[in-house]
Amino acid sequence: MGFGDLIFTFNVYKASSYSTPYSNNEFPVEVTLNDYMYFEYSVESSADLVVFAVTCKATAGQSFYSSPYYNIIENG
Repeated sequence: MGFGDLIFTFNVYKASSYSTPYSNNEFPVEVTLNDYMYFEYSVESSADLVVFAVTCKATAGQSFYSSPYYNIIENG
């Protein structure tokens, strides 16, 4: 096993151009059903790593297991 620091970043963007992310004071972001959402996630480290999202869902709470939930990515 290796050692080192990992920096994870997750951004939500306002449009498909990915030019303007929402700022912290704009959360929570309100969307309606069938609206497109634009996400970016990354990891920085001294190792050659890749991030792959298998599952992503929106919940009302902080827990992954909160109900209700809305799947964003399934079996990615």
